[in-house]
Amino acid sequence: ACMGQCALGHQLFAMGLTSSHKLAFDSEISATLVELYELSGHELALQYGGSGLAHTMKTYHTKTIVNNTKDLFTTIRRYYSNVFTDVEKQNSYNLFLGFFQPWNCSKSLWELESDYHLHMRDPCSSLICSSNNRWWEDPLRVYTE
Repeated sequence: ACMGQCALGHQLFAMGLTSSHKLAFDSEISATLVELYELSGHELALQYGGSGLAHTMKTYHTKTIVNNTKDLFTTIRRYYSNVFTDVEKQNSYNLFLGFFQPWNCSKSLWELESDYHLHMRDPCSSLICSSNNRWWEDPLRVYTE
C-alpha cells in the first residue's frame, strides 16, 4: 500500500490536483486506496482461492483467537475447494502447460482418476512429459511432416 500511495501522490501532483507529491497516510484518499486494494484482493481470493480475503490491512498484524480461527477455516475451505471442486481448472492447467499430452495417452484427460502421475516422475509411465522444456517440438514436427 505504501508504494501505491507514493505512486498515487506523484500522479495527483503531476495532474495538478495536489500541491505536493506526498500523501498523508491518514488522508481520505489513502484510506480509499487501501479499501480498493482490499476489495480487489477479496475478489481475486474468491476467484482463485474459493474463499474471501483472509487478512485486511487492519487485521494483518492482529493475533487473536478469532483471527486465528478464521484463518484456519479459510485454509480448510480453500483446501477443500482446490482438491474436490477445481478438477476442471486443474485439468486445463495440465493441458495448457504440457503436463498432459494427449498424443502420449490412451485415456482422455477427464478419464484420469488423478493428476499425480503427471507431476511425479515415473520412468515406467507413458503419460508423463519427459521434459517440460520445448514440449511443442515433437507434435509440431509430426504436424509439418
